[in-house]
Parts: sequence; structure tokens; C-alpha cells
Amino acid sequence: MGFHKSTIGREICCNQGERGYRPLQAQRRSRSRKANNRKKITAFGWAYIEVLLSKKRSPEQITGRLRLLEWQYVPSHDRIYQHIYADKKAG
Repeated sequence: MGFHKSTIGREICCNQGERGYRPLQAQRRSRSRKANNRKKITAFGWAYIEVLLSKKRSPEQITGRLRLLEWQYVPSHDRIYQHIYADKKAG
């Protein structure tokens, strides 16, 4: 398969149902976990991030600042870059 045996073992263990491993059921469970794990940044959060960007702060500096302020959900600098690129693409 091209994957390490421990990776396959984890996949089977995490996504096994009552009747054993079923690929479609495993995919649904995986998507469900991913959806529940996704952290949401509020509109206020993005507005504050945009204010910091307008003050010429880098995404790395913004992430560090939000951690110092002990925000509950701090986006990674990569997520802030994605936001910038999406905004630029939208015009």
C-alpha cells in the first residue's frame, strides 16, 4: 500500500465500527471528526487581524500577539496568509 504498518494500524483502530473496518463508514467518521475539530474565527477576530495587518504587522507577529493576549482560537500564520490571498483574489 505504500504506508507504514503503524499508520495502517492506527487507521483501522480509529475508524473501526461494530462490524469491523468499513471504508465508507471510516471516511464519514473521519470527516465528522475533522468538522468538529475545525476552530472558528469570529468576524470580530478577522476584523482585529485586518487592523493589525493594516498596521504592517506580519502574520507571524499577529499570531504571537494573539497568543500573548490569550485568545481562545489563534489562527496559524499560514491561515492568515490564506485569508490575505483569498481577499486579494476577491479584489
